[in-house]
Amino acid sequence: MADLKTPPLWLIRFNTILLWLNPGLSLIAVALALLVIAAAGERSAGNRTNAAPQVARLIETPPSDLCRPSTLPPELRDLRLYD
Repeated sequence: MADLKTPPLWLIRFNTILLWLNPGLSLIAVALALLVIAAAGERSAGNRTNAAPQVARLIETPPSDLCRPSTLPPELRDLRLYD
């Protein structure tokens, strides 16, 4: 017959702590999920039906003589084209 050993005391206490911790973590997870759902609801397209349409405005760029010349080395200036 196999010898039944009891688990160490620290393992029993650790399991007890986890039993108390799990419901608390579950409540925190539910609260965070509700916050995410509320934030997504604010951004949904249904809420924007009554909003005024957004109009893109053109901005005026300053004359080229007011702009500072680029201080980037040529290697980095070439990489700018890939953005």
